[in-house]
Amino acid sequence: MHAATPRTTRSRLALLGLGVLALVSPRLHAQGFGIATSAGEWLVGTPLQLSGSGDARVLRVRVGTTERSLPWSSVLGIHGPSRALAVPGPVVLDLVAGDVLVGELRGGDRAGEHLLLRSLSLGEVEVPVDRLELLRFTARVRDDEVPRLRLQPGAKFSEAIFLRARRGFDSRLGEIHAFTADALEFAVGAADEPQRWLYSELAAVAASGGEKPPRPGDALLVTRAQDRLHVELLALADGQLRVRLETGAELALTLAELAALQPMHDGIRHLSDLPTEELVERAYFAETDVPLLAMRRDRAVTGALLRAHGHVFGKGLGVHSRSAASWRVPDGVAALTGFVALDESVRELAVRGHAAVRVSLDGKALVTHDALAAGSGLQPLGRLPVRAGQLLRLEVDYGDGLDLGDRIDWLGVAFVR
Repeated sequence: MHAATPRTTRSRLALLGLGVLALVSPRLHAQGFGIATSAGEWLVGTPLQLSGSGDARVLRVRVGTTERSLPWSSVLGIHGPSRALAVPGPVVLDLVAGDVLVGELRGGDRAGEHLLLRSLSLGEVEVPVDRLELLRFTARVRDDEVPRLRLQPGAKFSEAIFLRARRGFDSRLGEIHAFTADALEFAVGAADEPQRWLYSELAAVAASGGEKPPRPGDALLVTRAQDRLHVELLALADGQLRVRLETGAELALTLAELAALQPMHDGIRHLSDLPTEELVERAYFAETDVPLLAMRRDRAVTGALLRAHGHVFGKGLGVHSRSAASWRVPDGVAALTGFVALDESVRELAVRGHAAVRVSLDGKALVTHDALAAGSGLQPLGRLPVRAGQLLRLEVDYGDGLDLGDRIDWLGVAFVR
């Protein structure tokens, strides 16, 4: 399909054919969830039930031997154990507006309207090609290479394939015709007839100008299989979570498949969704402002999921020393809250990382940690009062060991009412 011609004939439905999931091992329940609140609390326990409707919903949780009831409006996130995460599947599918599906590519319909992906957590998912932004094969594309697999603005065609080259990737612009069981039918350039490109040869398939979902949802769901979907939360009870997808279809999954669940509403303004006022990043040996690894939104600085203190976070910022990012406090909020920690990926390195972090408001330091290390755990920011128009600044400076292993996660950082 050419760049100037959107797929107007394709269905606007986004995710179809999801059924109720079979129960998986209950042992994952016992590993405990972290529950973050707008008061700056971090509770470790088990979600039991979500009752009520709208702003009056209440989450009942078991913490130790006691039960607590939390207004849903005060809950910033439910965070599952990171050790329960599955190894990423062979295919990662990035959809327009930030949703992600992970699993096995099973083909698609002959008309080229949909492709079929099987997720470990969600089962078979039928996805309109119109929602496609990037499909990548994990065996041939690393997380940190993803930014190189995007179509450039003004490209003559709105779809492309990428093949692994000796250095980087070779690309072919053209038009997607259909996904089959083992190959993509893709026409290069203005060719009328498509060629078969085996999935075993491809590194990625990219598209631009796709459609946003018709239903934004009221929560971000991250699964154990590393899927990320914006959903409408229906119920949580008896060890199961029920959600409605953007199509109106309903899905039930066990809490064992839940990696993170984060409410999305006007009372929570995540920094990762807001533009920065200023961002300065510099590697230790760089002579100019060149980052060792650039800041990532809702991802660790490596491109992987945010993992810290044994839990998974769907919202946050991944940075590397040295980093200084600032935001202007928006209207309608009263406080900042969240956490900071070294990302768990540091444990896989030969070095352990050591950094100094600081949170300041209008130049006044409110939170400082001069020796953040792998063993420091999750450091709460508390509930910091803010006023509209103030300048918030999050800084990460080099610690011992230069900038080696300084992978810092600002976790669930958000302005709240």
